[in-house]
Amino acid sequence: MHGVRGVVALLLALGVAEVSARQAAGPPATSVTARAVSRSTPHLKFIATISPPVIVPDAQISIVVDVVPKKGMHVYAPGTKYRPVVIRLQADPPLRIHSPVYPKPTVYRFKPLNEDVLVYDAPFRLVIDAVAEDTVALRAQLRGRNQMTIKGTLDYQACDDRLCYLPASEPFQWTLKAAGK
Repeated sequence: MHGVRGVVALLLALGVAEVSARQAAGPPATSVTARAVSRSTPHLKFIATISPPVIVPDAQISIVVDVVPKKGMHVYAPGTKYRPVVIRLQADPPLRIHSPVYPKPTVYRFKPLNEDVLVYDAPFRLVIDAVAEDTVALRAQLRGRNQMTIKGTLDYQACDDRLCYLPASEPFQWTLKAAGK
């Protein structure tokens, strides 16, 4: 699958998005579109998108990660004593990263330990916003460059109804256009 249509088709197939016919056809030529990275692991599938595709001082950047646990799997949510799912960012330009937005988790009864834990066991979305702060350092970095890289990982620990698997860290990255103000 390629381009916006491929991303939309994958999101629909994973059951994590609803789109109108206009969106499925693709954006107008003048609009700024999100860039997507998708991964599949033994425990889950995810699509990470970033928008806009241009780094500009003081502009907000949004990263959305749609996660679909595989059948019978769950990942831990924040608020448990276990390793929760989290997005970690490492950016070429300095970013002021806001707190991630998590959906409401469900309570799962882990029978082997007779314990209730907060989990995500159905498709869910994580959102994190950041701002490329308008600093002298950022302007110096942007001068003479036409692109910047933002790298991240989706860190999680997955379990099924019998056992928990080793923690995992799935990398993703984008190379975005860079523009000074």
